[in-house]
Amino acid sequence: MSPPLTEWCNRLDEYGKTYIDGDYGLVIGTQPKDAKHPLWLAVTSFDLFGDGPRIKQLHAYTNEWSKDQDRQKEVMQNYRWEFGLVNLIALWADRVELSNVYIRGVANNAYKHDLGEERVALRYDVTAKRLGFLPDGDTGDYVLALKK
Repeated sequence: MSPPLTEWCNRLDEYGKTYIDGDYGLVIGTQPKDAKHPLWLAVTSFDLFGDGPRIKQLHAYTNEWSKDQDRQKEVMQNYRWEFGLVNLIALWADRVELSNVYIRGVANNAYKHDLGEERVALRYDVTAKRLGFLPDGDTGDYVLALKK
Protein backbone atom coordinates (compact mmCIF):
# COMPACT_ATOMS: atom_id res chain seq x y z
CA MET A 1 0.00 0.00 0.00
CA SER A 2 1.38 3.40 -0.92
CA PRO A 3 1.75 6.16 1.69
CA PRO A 4 -0.96 8.82 2.01
CA LEU A 5 -0.64 11.79 -0.33
CA THR A 6 0.32 14.09 2.56
CA GLU A 7 3.26 11.82 3.39
CA TRP A 8 4.50 11.98 -0.21
CA CYS A 9 4.15 15.77 -0.22
CA ASN A 10 6.14 15.96 3.01
CA ARG A 11 8.88 13.81 1.49
CA LEU A 12 9.03 16.04 -1.58
CA ASP A 13 9.06 19.14 0.64
CA GLU A 14 12.55 18.17 1.81
CA TYR A 15 13.87 19.04 -1.66
CA GLY A 16 11.47 21.67 -2.92
CA LYS A 17 7.91 22.41 -1.88
CA THR A 18 5.22 20.35 -3.54
CA TYR A 19 1.56 21.22 -3.49
CA ILE A 20 -1.12 19.86 -5.74
CA ASP A 21 -4.33 21.63 -6.65
CA GLY A 22 -6.29 18.60 -7.81
CA ASP A 23 -7.42 15.41 -6.15
CA TYR A 24 -4.74 13.38 -7.97
CA GLY A 25 -1.17 14.23 -8.83
CA LEU A 26 1.76 13.03 -10.87
CA VAL A 27 5.36 14.07 -10.24
CA ILE A 28 8.26 13.36 -12.58
CA GLY A 29 11.89 13.34 -11.62
CA THR A 30 15.19 11.57 -12.05
CA GLN A 31 17.72 10.03 -9.69
CA PRO A 32 21.17 11.27 -10.68
CA LYS A 33 23.89 8.74 -9.83
CA ASP A 34 25.84 11.30 -7.82
CA ALA A 35 22.83 12.58 -5.84
CA LYS A 36 21.51 11.52 -2.45
CA HIS A 37 17.94 12.40 -3.35
CA PRO A 38 15.77 12.56 -6.48
CA LEU A 39 15.87 15.58 -8.72
CA TRP A 40 12.18 16.52 -8.95
CA LEU A 41 11.35 18.13 -12.29
CA ALA A 42 7.63 18.81 -12.67
CA VAL A 43 4.20 18.13 -11.22
CA THR A 44 0.69 17.99 -12.61
CA SER A 45 -2.58 17.49 -10.81
CA PHE A 46 -6.12 16.84 -11.89
CA ASP A 47 -9.65 16.11 -10.75
CA LEU A 48 -11.97 13.59 -12.31
CA PHE A 49 -14.47 15.72 -14.19
CA GLY A 50 -17.47 13.75 -15.43
CA ASP A 51 -16.09 11.72 -18.32
CA GLY A 52 -12.38 12.34 -17.82
CA PRO A 53 -9.56 14.02 -15.92
CA ARG A 54 -9.44 17.83 -15.76
CA ILE A 55 -5.84 19.01 -15.54
CA LYS A 56 -5.63 21.88 -13.09
CA GLN A 57 -1.90 22.23 -12.59
CA LEU A 58 1.27 22.05 -14.71
CA HIS A 59 4.30 23.23 -12.75
CA ALA A 60 8.04 22.88 -13.15
CA TYR A 61 10.25 22.79 -10.09
CA THR A 62 12.62 25.31 -11.60
CA ASN A 63 11.73 28.12 -9.26
CA GLU A 64 13.29 30.21 -6.52
CA TRP A 65 12.52 27.82 -3.66
CA SER A 66 14.03 24.76 -5.25
CA LYS A 67 17.39 23.66 -3.83
CA ASP A 68 18.40 22.22 -7.23
CA GLN A 69 17.20 24.98 -9.53
CA ASP A 70 20.26 25.05 -11.81
CA ARG A 71 20.34 21.26 -12.26
CA GLN A 72 16.61 21.17 -12.95
CA LYS A 73 16.86 23.85 -15.63
CA GLU A 74 19.76 21.98 -17.25
CA VAL A 75 17.79 18.72 -17.41
CA MET A 76 14.55 20.33 -18.57
CA GLN A 77 15.79 22.85 -21.12
CA ASN A 78 15.33 20.43 -24.02
CA TYR A 79 12.36 18.49 -22.66
CA ARG A 80 8.74 19.38 -23.37
CA TRP A 81 7.70 18.34 -19.89
CA GLU A 82 4.18 19.84 -20.20
CA PHE A 83 3.57 17.61 -23.23
CA GLY A 84 4.93 14.59 -21.40
CA LEU A 85 2.72 15.06 -18.35
CA VAL A 86 -0.43 15.76 -20.36
CA ASN A 87 0.27 12.77 -22.60
CA LEU A 88 0.75 10.50 -19.57
CA ILE A 89 -2.62 11.55 -18.18
CA ALA A 90 -4.27 11.10 -21.59
CA LEU A 91 -2.72 7.63 -21.93
CA TRP A 92 -3.99 6.65 -18.48
CA ALA A 93 -7.48 8.05 -19.23
CA ASP A 94 -7.61 6.09 -22.48
CA ARG A 95 -6.50 2.88 -20.75
CA VAL A 96 -9.24 3.15 -18.12
CA GLU A 97 -11.75 3.93 -20.90
CA LEU A 98 -12.57 7.54 -20.09
CA SER A 99 -13.91 9.64 -22.95
CA ASN A 100 -12.13 12.96 -22.65
CA VAL A 101 -9.22 14.85 -21.11
CA TYR A 102 -9.64 18.48 -20.09
CA ILE A 103 -7.12 21.25 -19.43
CA ARG A 104 -8.11 24.28 -17.39
CA GLY A 105 -7.66 27.37 -19.54
CA VAL A 106 -6.31 30.72 -18.41
CA ALA A 107 -9.87 32.03 -17.98
CA ASN A 108 -10.42 29.57 -15.10
CA ASN A 109 -6.91 29.55 -13.76
CA ALA A 110 -6.17 31.22 -10.43
CA TYR A 111 -2.44 31.22 -11.19
CA LYS A 112 -2.99 34.07 -13.65
CA HIS A 113 -3.22 36.43 -10.66
CA ASP A 114 0.17 35.32 -9.29
CA LEU A 115 2.12 34.52 -12.45
CA GLY A 116 0.46 36.79 -14.98
CA GLU A 117 -2.13 35.95 -17.60
CA GLU A 118 0.34 35.72 -20.50
CA ARG A 119 2.62 33.24 -18.71
CA VAL A 120 -0.31 31.07 -17.63
CA ALA A 121 -1.84 31.16 -21.12
CA LEU A 122 1.47 29.92 -22.57
CA ARG A 123 1.65 27.05 -20.10
CA TYR A 124 -1.98 25.89 -20.25
CA ASP A 125 -3.78 27.23 -23.33
CA VAL A 126 -0.88 26.94 -25.78
CA THR A 127 0.04 23.45 -24.51
CA ALA A 128 -3.58 22.36 -24.94
CA LYS A 129 -3.80 23.72 -28.49
CA ARG A 130 -0.47 22.21 -29.55
CA LEU A 131 -1.58 18.81 -28.31
CA GLY A 132 -4.84 18.92 -30.29
CA PHE A 133 -7.24 19.98 -27.53
CA LEU A 134 -10.21 22.07 -28.63
CA PRO A 135 -12.04 24.84 -26.77
CA ASP A 136 -14.77 23.30 -24.58
CA GLY A 137 -17.72 25.53 -25.45
CA ASP A 138 -17.96 28.62 -23.29
CA THR A 139 -16.18 27.10 -20.26
CA GLY A 140 -12.74 28.56 -21.01
CA ASP A 141 -11.25 25.06 -20.76
CA TYR A 142 -9.94 22.73 -23.46
CA VAL A 143 -11.00 19.16 -24.25
CA LEU A 144 -9.41 16.26 -26.09
CA ALA A 145 -11.80 13.52 -27.16
CA LEU A 146 -10.13 10.14 -26.80
CA LYS A 147 -10.59 7.65 -29.61
CA LYS A 148 -12.77 4.66 -28.78
